Amino acid sequence: MRRALISQRQQRDRFGVPIDVLEATYIRYFERMGYIVIPVPNFTKNLNDYLHLDISLVIITGGGSVAGRYFITDNNDIESPERDDTELQLYHYAINHNIPLLAICRGMQYVNGILGGSMSHLTKLQILRPIGQDHPILFCNKKVLVNNFHNDGIYVHNLAPSLSPIGIDEENNIVEIYSSVQHRILGVQFHPERLITDDDSRYIIDELIKSFIR
Repeated sequence: MRRALISQRQQRDRFGVPIDVLEATYIRYFERMGYIVIPVPNFTKNLNDYLHLDISLVIITGGGSVAGRYFITDNNDIESPERDDTELQLYHYAINHNIPLLAICRGMQYVNGILGGSMSHLTKLQILRPIGQDHPILFCNKKVLVNNFHNDGIYVHNLAPSLSPIGIDEENNIVEIYSSVQHRILGVQFHPERLITDDDSRYIIDELIKSFIR
């Protein structure tokens, strides 16, 4: 099986101790895709040891908010500087070694920020997107249903110049899928590893991920 490096959410436990968190859904989903998934700690001093493994895929995960400097409006959410540093190194590693980089939810937003784009709090959408409910996007001239677990997002006009929107929430002008013009990057605002209720949409999304990581 091929190996994939995957980033983790940065949190604190009930004693205030920094911890890393990775949902089991990521492991199960990418194992089905044929990968051994290797979580990368945010607090390790030996990150280079992970980067010297034989890696076929880098995954930057969701959960939490990106740093406030990437937002159009004020952002008072808790920041994750150790995670940001780890994911920045994973980003450069993937780019420098021509390894596919899959960025999910917060990861998609962070890569957009790294490349000069910006984010917004989605508080003034024309069509509300309740958390936990699937909603339609336009992808490859088809209407596809995707899940929704985010409060922040990227308006089309705030996408980094080197990224191309290939899946859009047309009703709100929000980027749901992007690819890179120059590098092997795919960003998805939804969570492919979580439940998507429509079977046809599930198939389309899985095929998108498979075709990219191959």
